[in-house]
Amino acid sequence: MMLDFLTVYNMRASGLPSSGLTKPDGFVKVYCNSVFMGQTAVVKNNANPVWGNEFSYSKASVNDLLRLEIYDEDIGSHDLLGICKGNLKRGTYSSSCSLSKGGTLRFTYRLG
Repeated sequence: MMLDFLTVYNMRASGLPSSGLTKPDGFVKVYCNSVFMGQTAVVKNNANPVWGNEFSYSKASVNDLLRLEIYDEDIGSHDLLGICKGNLKRGTYSSSCSLSKGGTLRFTYRLG
């Protein structure tokens, strides 16, 4: 099995649902298989956040599972807005997925 370098970047969401009276405070957690690659900063009060973070992992392989979880930060607990997941392919890809509670998450990844 050949190991590759994985980079996840260019994360942005649109149309995130509001919880109650305020706009969402969104952030994303990034995983490759069960390895936690990192978490973005929280973008406060924005239904269309853009995150400038970039996450890297040096031991990824083709067909590993890339999973991005998007949350709305709340006091006490965070609301899971949706999960994007898919198997990695070698190369650079821009992806998007519809979130279970509304809205869309877009991101780019590079493997190789």
